[in-house]
Amino acid sequence: LKQIKDRRNNKNATIKFNLKKLDRLLGGIFTGHYVIVGMTGSGKTALAIDVAISAALQGHSVLMFSAEMNSVELIYREIQKTIGISVTNMRTGEVTDSQLERIENYVTSPNFYVNDIGRIDIDELVSTATLHHRKYGLELLIVDYLQLLTTTKFPNNENSQIKYISNQLKALSKSLNIPILTLAQYNKTVDPGDKPNSNDIYGSGSIKHDADVILLIHKEYLGDDKIKNDLKHPKNGYTEMIVDKSRFSQTGSVFVKWVAHETRFADLPDDYFIPVEDKPNNRMGARARQSAWLFI
Repeated sequence: LKQIKDRRNNKNATIKFNLKKLDRLLGGIFTGHYVIVGMTGSGKTALAIDVAISAALQGHSVLMFSAEMNSVELIYREIQKTIGISVTNMRTGEVTDSQLERIENYVTSPNFYVNDIGRIDIDELVSTATLHHRKYGLELLIVDYLQLLTTTKFPNNENSQIKYISNQLKALSKSLNIPILTLAQYNKTVDPGDKPNSNDIYGSGSIKHDADVILLIHKEYLGDDKIKNDLKHPKNGYTEMIVDKSRFSQTGSVFVKWVAHETRFADLPDDYFIPVEDKPNNRMGARARQSAWLFI
């Protein structure tokens, strides 16, 4: 009852993806284990960072374990989002005196903490997150990414290790009563042009079972060099977000735009048009297909 009242009186109480149609489909981000899956370069880290920064700016305490991106890069992203100075300009030092002053005066959100030590043992992650929760009241945990987590248990048995790691993340979400966003990779055999499903997740069995929500990022155009290299093509950046599993909502697809120069996803304009014959095939079944076209 308290949660319902809080969310009714304070719209910031619910953490969101900040993509209107995806948030409409899922209702937001709640206590549970969310698995976001994409190929290398698909934008899954960018999506998670955007969620983290927005949540922190709304007052939520966020902890991110990042095995591939260091804390400086994440701060660059935060500055770009909050005060509008591009990451590229900050990396190259091409900033004006006034922009430099704004950066110097800008204090990154004390609610957003980053652990960038690289590969980490799952038991150490659980211990660190639990301690952080006691100190700061952790409200969102992000893990980038699942296949880079390690464990000393079940040596020489990768499937058992992935199962243990997945089980631990699920249990951590329940014990801390928080949402956990875990990023994951597809199997290497998945073709960029083929529409994925949850069976394509690397080590999919236990991950599928433990996840409360599975979100698949699909950029069909990456499988077509002509479209991929033509920035003006209407399908360049056209991205399908597939909710393949959800214990909290219906499943289905929404379509968004990848904005490469800002390293983020954005809602498609209402008049955005893709010819019917160019729309991707759907392997999700009748119910999911109905949802997919509903949220274009």
